[in-house]
Formats: sequence, C-alpha cells, structure tokens
Amino acid sequence: MNRLRTTLATAGLPGALAIATGLLHENWRTRLPDPIAVHWQNGGPDGTADAGVFVAITLATTAVLLVAGSLLLNWKTHRIGVGLSAGFASLPAAVALVVLVANLDVADWRQADGFLLALSGTIGIPVVIGLLGALMAPKTGEVESTTGPSVGLRPGERATWSGGATNNYLPLLAVFAPLTFLATDLPLYFHLLFTATVAVALFAVSRLRVRVDGTGVTIRMVVFRRHVPLDRIAGADVATVSFFTGLGLRVNPLTGDTAYKIRGGEALRLVLVSGRSVYVTVDRPAQAAGLLNDLLARDGASSPGTGSATLA
Repeated sequence: MNRLRTTLATAGLPGALAIATGLLHENWRTRLPDPIAVHWQNGGPDGTADAGVFVAITLATTAVLLVAGSLLLNWKTHRIGVGLSAGFASLPAAVALVVLVANLDVADWRQADGFLLALSGTIGIPVVIGLLGALMAPKTGEVESTTGPSVGLRPGERATWSGGATNNYLPLLAVFAPLTFLATDLPLYFHLLFTATVAVALFAVSRLRVRVDGTGVTIRMVVFRRHVPLDRIAGADVATVSFFTGLGLRVNPLTGDTAYKIRGGEALRLVLVSGRSVYVTVDRPAQAAGLLNDLLARDGASSPGTGSATLA
C-alpha cells in the first residue's frame, strides 16, 4: 500500500496531467494557429513550433521523468522528496498546457498575449502537483520491520560494545592535490593551501569510533559526534554501502537517512523509530547490531543488572 501511494504520487499525478493535456490538444486542434507561440520575451511571443510536435515532445519528457521518479523512489522516501519528484515530472506537461491555453482562439501566433499566463501556470501547476504528491505519500515515521542479529544477552546482564574502523589510505590521496599545478596557473601559496585543506579533510573522514550500551549508540568521526538514544532506535542490522556515493557525513535529502562512511562495504544500520536509517561503516557490524537488538528486546535495558560484559 505504501509503495502504491508513492507510485500514485510520483507517476499518477503527472501522468494524469499529461493525459489531460494530450486530450485537450486533440480537442483544440482547429482552434490553434499554425504554428503556435511557445516562447515569450519582454511580454511578447518570440518563438514558434508546430503544436503537435511541441506537445508530443513535452509529454514524452513527462513520461520519462515520471517513470524515473517512480523507479528511483521508494515508500521510505520523505514526503518532501515525493512532492519534489511529482512536481518536477509534471513540469513539461504543465508547460504544454499553458502554451495551448495561451494560443487558444488566436488567428496568428503573434497575437498570443499569454506571457503572464505561461509564467504563472508553469510555476503554479507543478507546485500544486507537488503539494498533492506530498500529501499522497506515506507518512514519515512508519517503521520498517527488521529482524536483526543477536549476541544472546541474557536478562539481567549488562554489556557494552566498542569498535570502529580506520581507512589509512584516504589521507594518502592528498598527494594528488599538487596536480592542480598542471591545471591552473594560480600562485604557489594557493596550491599549498589547497593541498593542506585536502589532507585535513581526508584525515577527518579516515577513522571513526562507535560505542553501544544501555543508553544508545555514540558515533565519533574526528570532528563529528552524535549520540542516538536507545528509545529512538527500533532495531539494527547489517547493510552494504557503496564507496562511490561519497565519504564522510552523508545525508540523503529524499529519505532523510544519514551515513557515517570512511569506506564501502558492510555497515551497521540503525533503524530509527522515525522510519529513517543511520549507517555507520564499522568493523564487525553484526556484533554491534546484535547487542543493540538484545538491549532493545528486553525490558529495562539500561537498568543495572546482575552481570556485565564488554564486547570489543
């Protein structure tokens, strides 16, 4: 159902607009000049096109955009992302519709005095479609069900896990920064400053540490520190992240997911009660996820117990 709602928002709304525009074009053929005005400048028309070709191209573009949006987004996508996708996909069809209306019942394209109509419609229609798409999208905060690993923590026991990861190769990439000498003729001090900045940035994302205990998860990456309380976590498991999506602190504006990455490969994934996820590229992520799931599964996870253990 969530996937259907997202598809209807990202594909159904722009698709309905495209179909309506196509039907109106067929119905208005005899009421349009040949050619039609398709561009306005300084308040007057200054560009023309064949109506049939123009409408066909814009509707084909709408079809490509709505299919792409429907395939790329999923039910976890934030409502803002769904709304942006729906509004963006509807833009070509909106342009075609306002252009047809501006040319309706004029004898010659030069008489198509529809600059304000074209401007307001081109902006207003995608905004309305985007708002409707955001309202149709599933509500954020729907938690994904996850069955993660376990370390077999028994009732009454306390445990902590500490670990992390280091990527010693990243700072070495700074040796390529002086190649800017070959590409530009800027002063020497600029190249030295650029090289130093690159080295510091790479060092900042080359190592991280994570601690899991009864209070939650603490993530440290040199200049970044974040604590996720246990009551904000719904579960944990192991996921795979790609090196090619970037390193450091990464935030997906569509899903709201966050990643602390110093490499690609296996990562600890925290599924938050808000429905979003946090990815951390630590070594032995299954052990961290297992302890976290055990702490979540029992009552009074943070209360003192009869025993203790440390996992590292």
